[in-house]
Amino acid sequence: MIQLLGEILICWGLTHGYCYLARKYKIYDQPNHRSSHLQPTIRGAGIVIALAISFTLGYYQQAWLCVGGLVVLSLCSYWDDLQNLPVALRLGIQTLAIALVMYSQTNLPWASMLGYILAGVFLLNTYNFMDGINGMMGSYSLLTLLCCWYANTFITQVVSPDLFHPVVAALLVFLGYNFRKKALCFAGDIGSISMGFLVVFILLKFIQIVNSYFIFFAGIFLLDTTATLIQRCYQGQTLWQAHRSHLYQKLLDVYKIHPLWISTWYVLAQMGINLGLLLSYVLFPKTLPTMIFYLLTSYVTVYLFLKHRISTYSKS
Repeated sequence: MIQLLGEILICWGLTHGYCYLARKYKIYDQPNHRSSHLQPTIRGAGIVIALAISFTLGYYQQAWLCVGGLVVLSLCSYWDDLQNLPVALRLGIQTLAIALVMYSQTNLPWASMLGYILAGVFLLNTYNFMDGINGMMGSYSLLTLLCCWYANTFITQVVSPDLFHPVVAALLVFLGYNFRKKALCFAGDIGSISMGFLVVFILLKFIQIVNSYFIFFAGIFLLDTTATLIQRCYQGQTLWQAHRSHLYQKLLDVYKIHPLWISTWYVLAQMGINLGLLLSYVLFPKTLPTMIFYLLTSYVTVYLFLKHRISTYSKS
């Protein structure tokens, strides 16, 4: 606990220092037609999250190839925060970073590794796509890390037990700045992409060593992103263009629900999946596939119902 408090103080100092420099050099996220905020807000404060992840992967996990990939990925993401980079360049660097994770952490044949790399890049971008309103990425990531910590501690240890607390400290500090009606700063691509990178790393370990169903620790983000991509493909939209088609964006735009309520609902929905997965795995392992099926069916049904209601309400 004392160590965690010390890490929180360090992360607070770094975040406070970054916000000071960002104000001085005017590193702001300017509102536009697809923004959920109305005033210029400091962007890129997720650099502290990226630093915490780099430290914990290197110092506690000794995953130096992964750290190298994360550093390159973070630099690219921060550059994209300052000025938009070409999609091909971003995807190329993301693929390289995930490939380093797969190469250093698995013994898969190349054909299988390619599939894992593509899935990892998709999950990486899922965190970026869903980082669109106050509190969403930070609170969801905190829940994911706490559940991974529990599974790592009480089910099967797949990573160093010390891997989690520096990043938890960074997320708690970030939420103090971001989980509010008027956010003081945004994580930016550097925060959401680096957080997605860590989730890919940890879930890969659980999938390899424990059970592939642990991918559903990111189930709600994956559901929203996948369904939105399918919808946009069906409507013939250009996938790499900015949009406001996610369910959380529609709830905000159409029903004017407060962003913090939407973020809380997403976290509670994911908590339902995580608790069901953990309880089923520990107490009734044979029922795990059935439980996951019913949970996913329920969530997909609710998702489609809400999207239909929003579409009907918008036309009325």
